[in-house]
Amino acid sequence: MLLHNAKGRLGRGMAVLGLAGVVSIAVGMPANATSTADCTLYHVCMFKDVNYNNGIASYRQSDSDYRNNYFDGTPQLVGLNDNTSSIYNHNGSCNTNHYEHINYGGTYFSTLRSHYYPSIPLNDQLSSHKNIC
Repeated sequence: MLLHNAKGRLGRGMAVLGLAGVVSIAVGMPANATSTADCTLYHVCMFKDVNYNNGIASYRQSDSDYRNNYFDGTPQLVGLNDNTSSIYNHNGSCNTNHYEHINYGGTYFSTLRSHYYPSIPLNDQLSSHKNIC
């Protein structure tokens, strides 16, 4: 995965991680536990913490401003803006660019369709995303 800004690439981030297999939810998990199994097909899902934990926000369309968006599955209201730590791009046809600022501004990185990202290079810095089809 590469980080980008308006002038081009910033450098290599972490390697793309494609996980194969079935994700299962163990009995007795706390009520705020989330996983990639909670991500609806054709959606991009963002998770509050690394490894898809502690809240999920699911989107099918691009979103230019996260300031009024919130995670589901958290014990208290937690805003999406500047709080995302992992992503599952469950969209079967589109890659997604994730941006540091609202209105698709600043540094961004791309996620490939149908790929998992248990941690992201712009941890707790995302404010918008755009589907690239």
